[in-house]
Amino acid sequence: MATTDTFAKAERDTELWFFDGNVVLITQGNVAFRVHKGVLALHADFFAGMFQDSLLVPHGPNVEETIEGCPIIHLGDSAYDIRQFLLVMYRKSYLKASKDTTFSVLAALMRVGDKYGAHDLVNAYMPKVRQMRPESLRSVTCASEYRSTIKFAPPHAIEALHLCRVVAPLTEEPDILI
Repeated sequence: MATTDTFAKAERDTELWFFDGNVVLITQGNVAFRVHKGVLALHADFFAGMFQDSLLVPHGPNVEETIEGCPIIHLGDSAYDIRQFLLVMYRKSYLKASKDTTFSVLAALMRVGDKYGAHDLVNAYMPKVRQMRPESLRSVTCASEYRSTIKFAPPHAIEALHLCRVVAPLTEEPDILI
């Protein structure tokens, strides 16, 4: 079993490490989140499918890789992205309390939500993504008419464009993105 070796390399997230969690997610950078299969399955189709097939997430004495008896799932996502995703799942007030969602949080939620099939989350934040995109080239040149509650810096422009294309059907894209 790889319990000790894996655990020694992984850094626990202090806020999203639940003593009664039954699965550990390890992200890029070896950050570990001990969470609940049921919560993941409720919010994301990917995890729902994974946990329905017990062969994909083994449990019991023959599990090769565990931390404190919990099976490990290695994710290729950044710790930041997964942390934002989990905070929304575990704290419904996480983003409701703040009307000003930062671009980095929104981008993380949309990336992970789209990847793991968290349709409710993607649909909930879709209006914020749509706010980022101008309706036409004219609205960009008339700055007084263009308002977005999401502020992003020029280095984020390509990612913002990508988000708009990923989460919105091509038929809805404004002239500026075509």
